[in-house]
Amino acid sequence: YEYQKAKKDPVKLVKILNNIGTLYLSKNLDSSLYYYRKAYLINNTIKNDDLKIYVFTNLARTYALKKEKANADYYFDKAFSLVNKRVDTQLQAFVYESFSDYKEKEKEYDAVIVNAKKALGLYKENVYNFSGLNLNKMLYQAYVNKEDYKNAVYYFQKYNAINDSINIVEKVINLERIKLEQDYKIRSQIKTIVDEKERFKYYVIGLILVIGILILVILLIKYRNRNIENQLQKEKRKTKIQALKQNLDAKNKVLIGKAMSEIHRTDCINEILKDLKKIRLKTINKEMQQGIDIVLKRLEKSLNIDIWKEFEISFEQVHHSFFDKLMTDYPSLTPKDRRLCALLYLDLTTKEIAVITGQSFKSIENARTRLRKKFDLTNEKINLSTYLNTFSPDKV
Repeated sequence: YEYQKAKKDPVKLVKILNNIGTLYLSKNLDSSLYYYRKAYLINNTIKNDDLKIYVFTNLARTYALKKEKANADYYFDKAFSLVNKRVDTQLQAFVYESFSDYKEKEKEYDAVIVNAKKALGLYKENVYNFSGLNLNKMLYQAYVNKEDYKNAVYYFQKYNAINDSINIVEKVINLERIKLEQDYKIRSQIKTIVDEKERFKYYVIGLILVIGILILVILLIKYRNRNIENQLQKEKRKTKIQALKQNLDAKNKVLIGKAMSEIHRTDCINEILKDLKKIRLKTINKEMQQGIDIVLKRLEKSLNIDIWKEFEISFEQVHHSFFDKLMTDYPSLTPKDRRLCALLYLDLTTKEIAVITGQSFKSIENARTRLRKKFDLTNEKINLSTYLNTFSPDKV
């Protein structure tokens, strides 16, 4: 990759990145997606429909495995928009086979049948391979699911025929390999017997044993040292994570305490205001009334401070960009929605939120239900607090 990058050959770079992504496809989907995206970006700078189809199809396969249906459909559509142009029939078959596999997982069996047949038609006589095997398997399973057993039996027989053919070829290759290995061993033994004397043979064997033991000892020492180092690294990471968690918990407690303190202060001021207004009504002395008015104005001014705005600022200082990410994905959220999101992010219960905000338990429950609808969280198993924690920059 680095060599081709230095040579600035975009076509070969796309091929290499596409192959690396395919290697990761069964191991790490995120890594696979990373390399396919790099290939996609370079592909935009060149005019090669075949490469574009490969990259689009592989991106669609990866998103399908990640169960991101919208993205999978998008890239399959892009692949199909090019597939009917003058491209290699093997490449067309690859796209239809990949799409059939995707639709099989979606249990859309009619689409599986249509596209798998198209792929087989493109392979023509050259169906005695793993792709032909896979396509016939998908077809008979699709027909079984549709309870069309006549067609299911037909494609199952074709699947068996291809499978038997592949097994025979593999057996022939294995027999030839065993024969070659036996030939090599016999020739090596004859050469050793003819060329070497008995004394030299024992010397070589002794030397090999000594070297083998030394290598084994070195490997054991390296293995032990590596294990010790790995263990130390794990302990360091664990300690660091615990420290970060404790620090974050402490900051969250400060935020909650500050919010409760401000609410308590507001409640106290409101009580004082009520009492002063009652006293003013009962007071006849005008100077006393004026003095009470001045105090009332000062108290009302202090109430004008938006405590939740201050809470949001303090919250943002601890959890950077939380509200930015939230509003980017869900711009229709109201200030009350954002406030509730912040309190849920702090993993507070409905009862605790009701105490802090001064609302009823039922009101908070209703607000949570409305919030789930806005987030389109139809799966009840997904916890709202857990979902909101995905907006943390440390967890995205």
